[in-house]
Amino acid sequence: MGLPAETEQSNGAKTGFRRHRPELTVLYQTVERYWPEFRERAEEQGGLPKFVVKEFEAYLRCGRLEAGCLHLVCQSCGHSQLVAFSCKKRGFCCSCLGRRMTDTAVHLCERVLPAVPIRQWVCSLPWRLRFLCGYDRTLCSEVLAAFVGELSRSLRWRAKRLLDLDRVVCENKIELKSSGHAPAAGALASAESLPVRTLGTWPTASRCRSSLPR
Repeated sequence: MGLPAETEQSNGAKTGFRRHRPELTVLYQTVERYWPEFRERAEEQGGLPKFVVKEFEAYLRCGRLEAGCLHLVCQSCGHSQLVAFSCKKRGFCCSCLGRRMTDTAVHLCERVLPAVPIRQWVCSLPWRLRFLCGYDRTLCSEVLAAFVGELSRSLRWRAKRLLDLDRVVCENKIELKSSGHAPAAGALASAESLPVRTLGTWPTASRCRSSLPR
């Protein structure tokens, strides 16, 4: 199902919009061909986690008009356009991952991160511990707390030593990234910390701020 080729080309020429065609990609064709057989064999061995099955099934429906779409019409000029629904998953859909990455970057830059120097720190866990954290919320929280606590302690100690500060405040933005949809942070989880490199000292009643050197 889809628009005729000449209709899609004319629509793209008018609006600059080109409909996502996942069925033309090698990844989609590979998943579509081998997924049923792979799932059948996995069922013989006990089956796959539900979030894995949902990820594949949603990917195979992403961008396909027959799986659901919107018919948008401009009331002024009468131009119409079919827009297929997207899966909005975070596993391996290139289209949805790229859109999510762009939206997240814009949100962080415009509404979250202040205009100060920022350094990124990444806590990468051993493979076995990643899977444990992916399914154990308590363990994931404890590992994250240990990572953030040690990072903050190190930054405060270096700031006091290098800048001769009396009191240091370290503000951190923590983001959990995953490549799956396990109950906790994901089957393969890593924690990223973006400590704002702005440190404060209160030798008197006034508040003085300075920054760590690179």
